[in-house]
Amino acid sequence: MLQATAEGAASRGMCRRERYPQASTPIIFDQNDHPASIPRPGSYPLIVDPVVSNMRLSKVLMDGGSILNILYVDTLEAMGIPRGCLRESLFPFYGILPGMKAYPVGNIDLPVTFGSKANFRTETLTFEVVD
Repeated sequence: MLQATAEGAASRGMCRRERYPQASTPIIFDQNDHPASIPRPGSYPLIVDPVVSNMRLSKVLMDGGSILNILYVDTLEAMGIPRGCLRESLFPFYGILPGMKAYPVGNIDLPVTFGSKANFRTETLTFEVVD
């Protein structure tokens, strides 16, 4: 059985922060991207399929009103990133479960890419990793 370590991951570049290339074509939305009618505007979630740290994720919920990026530890492990790459999270967060605080396992910076090969943008986001 092969086990990944934080040191091994760091030597392969899994734990280090890198700059990623971007397409120079702007991503533009216009009327053609908008449905003809929406019964309750603003009440529909945005579901996307970004590439996070070279792995395509599906059915990712985007909440434009939140500054919290959550990644489940199972997803982190499926991506081949060991827990040793996590930094300590200093504070719990609130509002996920009503009246309760959640304690993250740690946090990590990961590149997130939206778009296609011809037209994309990559940003590094900090994720709180939860169990």
